[in-house]
Amino acid sequence: MRFARSMSSVSPILHYALDGDGPRSLTSAVQERIRADILATRLLPGQKLHIAGLAKQFSVSLAAVREALSRLVADGLVQAADQRGFRVSRCHCRISPTSPDRVSRSKA
Repeated sequence: MRFARSMSSVSPILHYALDGDGPRSLTSAVQERIRADILATRLLPGQKLHIAGLAKQFSVSLAAVREALSRLVADGLVQAADQRGFRVSRCHCRISPTSPDRVSRSKA
């Protein structure tokens, strides 16, 4: 019971990471939340992504956010610029009808 009480004060992203159906690491949970925000256009193409702001929003470390953003760069959803940080890629993104996990991208 003591564990249940302490979990109530934990951030929602940690609950998501601990969920049996969700990702296993905080970095993966942050990555999936940012991916969802991009695909739902809550984060707009070209928008600068502030690492400190995202870390505070998700109650995770700066390193977890940096790693999540780096993974999204590899997926093509985020662009990294030396000494300038990260931005949402300028592309039209949509879910492929054949698979909800596949993203098709076309440059606008």
